[in-house]
Amino acid sequence: DGTLYFSSTGHPGMGGLDIFRAITDSLTGRWRIENMQSPVNSQGDDFGMTFEPGAPNRGFFSSNRGDARGWDHIYSFEFPEVHHVLR
Repeated sequence: DGTLYFSSTGHPGMGGLDIFRAITDSLTGRWRIENMQSPVNSQGDDFGMTFEPGAPNRGFFSSNRGDARGWDHIYSFEFPEVHHVLR
């Protein structure tokens, strides 16, 4: 769908590496960058987002959140479906 997910410390975030989403603005053609916020991002390093094939709302990412030793762990996620209702 043209969306780019990346991790960076170069944009305002929650601490450490944060996961961002870049979407092309259809009017200007420029990238619009959004922080994925909590619960995806934490005060630790969050990175390596990948999606399940055929499931654009489910996937995995890595993080060292909550691990006093600084080890990375793999977390799963599922975004809720968005339903637009026009009235």
